[in-house]
Amino acid sequence: MSSTARRASLFTRIRAIYRDAWSMYRTHFVFIVGTAAIVLVPLAIFDGLGILRFHASGADPIGTAMIVVLAIASTGFSGLAAIFFAGLLDHTADAWRAGRPSPSPASVARHLPWLQLFLASVFAFVIEIVALGLFVVPGLVLYSLFILTGPMLVREDLKAVPALMRSAGLVRHHPVLVTVAVVIPALLEGTVADFAGLVFGHHVAIELVAEILVTLFVASFIGVVEVVTAYHLQRDHPRKPTTTSIG
Repeated sequence: MSSTARRASLFTRIRAIYRDAWSMYRTHFVFIVGTAAIVLVPLAIFDGLGILRFHASGADPIGTAMIVVLAIASTGFSGLAAIFFAGLLDHTADAWRAGRPSPSPASVARHLPWLQLFLASVFAFVIEIVALGLFVVPGLVLYSLFILTGPMLVREDLKAVPALMRSAGLVRHHPVLVTVAVVIPALLEGTVADFAGLVFGHHVAIELVAEILVTLFVASFIGVVEVVTAYHLQRDHPRKPTTTSIG
């Protein structure tokens, strides 16, 4: 296949992902934004107020260790909220494709593997931080490889480590597609609220409103794109069933 044909094929696939994501977002707008308000906005408020930002001062090793533990814990809960949101969206996507009404957050919460979700978010965070401490590029590569962990963990009922590996395997098959469709928008989403601060001034109220609006409408849509991308790639690369030998 020529480079022109590959680019055309890539554009077609990304367009199909965003078409499906927009259709799902529009059809289930109230459910998606309402769930983001419940699940994601509280942490966005904490982040906007600086509650989740820890800074080590001095060379006190105990204080520094406590800061690291708190940072890991807060990021783990942030990741857990994001993965829980992805799980909700994944269930919504199944209902949408089958023509069923959206499940309630309480119904989904009862069936989510909470421990594995939390472990996956913490494992991914620690691995990415270690990589970022060495070089920036490896950290971004690992972030990209693990970005589909949440939907795959819930969709295929995986443990934390297999879900990380499953996400990495899918991304390795389509690195450019995942980067363009999911990774770049997710990275840009984190800068939108900061841009609002630059435009309107760094005031706590302004930054807080910006964080909430971005979370409700931008982050929630990117979550939909993530789930739809995972569905498309899983459909192309179904997981091989595990076999057990007898005797």
